[in-house]
Amino acid sequence: MKLLKILGPVLVLALGVGFMAWMLSTAPEAKKREKKASPLVVEVVAVHARDYPVTIRSFGEVKARTETTITAEVAGKIVETGPHFNEGDYVRKGELLARIDDRDYRSAVTIARADLAAQQVKLEQEQAQSRQALIDWRELGRGGKPSDLVLRKPQLASARAAVDSARARLMQAKTNLERASIRAPYDGCILEKLADVGQFVSRGTRIARVFATDYVEISLPLTDRQLALVDLPEQYRDAAPRPGPPVVLRANGSRWRGRITRTAAAVDPKTRQQHVIARVDDPYGRADGARAPLKIGLYVEAEIEGRTLRDAIVIPRAALRENDTVFLAVDGHLKRRTVKVTWTDKDEAVIGEGLKSGDQLIVSPMPYAADGAEITVGKPAKDPT
Repeated sequence: MKLLKILGPVLVLALGVGFMAWMLSTAPEAKKREKKASPLVVEVVAVHARDYPVTIRSFGEVKARTETTITAEVAGKIVETGPHFNEGDYVRKGELLARIDDRDYRSAVTIARADLAAQQVKLEQEQAQSRQALIDWRELGRGGKPSDLVLRKPQLASARAAVDSARARLMQAKTNLERASIRAPYDGCILEKLADVGQFVSRGTRIARVFATDYVEISLPLTDRQLALVDLPEQYRDAAPRPGPPVVLRANGSRWRGRITRTAAAVDPKTRQQHVIARVDDPYGRADGARAPLKIGLYVEAEIEGRTLRDAIVIPRAALRENDTVFLAVDGHLKRRTVKVTWTDKDEAVIGEGLKSGDQLIVSPMPYAADGAEITVGKPAKDPT
């Protein structure tokens, strides 16, 4: 009985294991079903060759053609200022900015004029005495040539020198009188007003800062790729300058037209870029009512007219994949192709090598796509060209 109690559970367990093994061995085998991948649905566009005008984009700060710090050339108290001697006002060449008390300078002119008249009288007296000395020499019957002292030539030279000195003092007095009226050196705008009525100024005291308004300039940096696609007005010694390409400047909703006039003398040592100088004439005039005055210090975006690329393949910028590759639809499959990019901007890319007219370019966003994957062309994309 004890042996039966011990072997019973073991026998039941063995039977159970044997039954399970028999069930597994006689069970029907499941058939494997291969899942076929669905083809990718893509949008394509046929590419075509066309002429493509390149637009070079850059940026820069507006600077005055000429900026001048006007200083007093004579001392005195400012007694008057011009009607447009205010920051931001426009002035014409020769217009009065400030007037220094000129009474002392007027007196100096009067004194110098009187001194000149007196010295001229002395010169005439010496000339008369010199002539008379020659007459006396001849009447006395003295032979030979009279000496310079006899003819009073030293006294005559001194009198002439005195006249020249008096004339120079009169000229200096007149110059100082003119300098008492401080005037605009050119058509410009008052950038900063540094003196006013009642202030005593000495020679060298700063009165104002003005800048010319006939035109402004903007220095625009260009990369090597940009330089290769724009005709620059390079200047050579002893050669007549030639006009550069047009440029459009934009800022704050306004637009100004100008032209590239020259290139900088050296490459920027920090960025290794070449700077070109754009010029805008009459930036404060109302030639174009839609534009605002082109203020000094304004940061502007520039669009420079570059060369026209003939028979260029132009594709949407978004269709250019990483590492300069594109996806093409070829016989129902995706083909990856490496291309040579000639030019890109924010919307388009110009392909120099790797594509030809008629190629079916895939423009759908596809961050992960295997070369040779099966595809289905969906609704044709709008032709960007």
